[in-house]
Amino acid sequence: NIDTNEKDYICDKFKEFIKRNIFVQHFSKVVANYNGGKFDEAMKETASCVDEVNKVSFEKEDRIDFFEDTKNRIIRRNFNRDNNEKNDRFTTGILELDIATNGGVARGELGIIVGDAKSGKSIGLINVGASNALSSYGDYKILHINLEGKDHQIEDRYEARILNQNYHAVRKNLIPNFMNRTEYSSKDYRKSLIVRNMINRWDYTVVDIEEEIKYLASENFKPDI
Repeated sequence: NIDTNEKDYICDKFKEFIKRNIFVQHFSKVVANYNGGKFDEAMKETASCVDEVNKVSFEKEDRIDFFEDTKNRIIRRNFNRDNNEKNDRFTTGILELDIATNGGVARGELGIIVGDAKSGKSIGLINVGASNALSSYGDYKILHINLEGKDHQIEDRYEARILNQNYHAVRKNLIPNFMNRTEYSSKDYRKSLIVRNMINRWDYTVVDIEEEIKYLASENFKPDI
């Protein structure tokens, strides 16, 4: 039997092999058209190559014949009920918002916080991350990807939230007995919260985020949030 990590590795390598072969097949045509002065044809061939490469996938189409799938749904629900080791919702850290959302942020769903500049969007996300790290005593794995702001701003905001201290006092390193705080004396919290800053370039994409998640998986870190 092949475990999940080995299967993902094999699939990734096989996809890379297929993509390389597609590229090689198109590359000679692109070069021939370009050298022959057929720039538009070369561009079309390049676009066709990119389109074919992007379609390479081993993911099954998420298509369900509802009335044929009844048995599978029952099995899935029983499995989820019997193996529900972790909650299917994560607290937002704000009681009123947890009540309004029927328990917080749902596992596996995408949530969007919308607001004007400086209205507290980043603070809201930090509150979600910090609240779940603390309430689960490091059991939940949290990945915070930061795409804007100043260097170390997000880390300092997490520090202020976790220590329940003023943000500006944290920034100026005015917290007494900082290293003796109980939040940092317990090894239970280590490797439960990863902050990945992507602020030194303007052209980061979802591909970079995917690569970060793959790297963390190789380090046995699979984010819950």
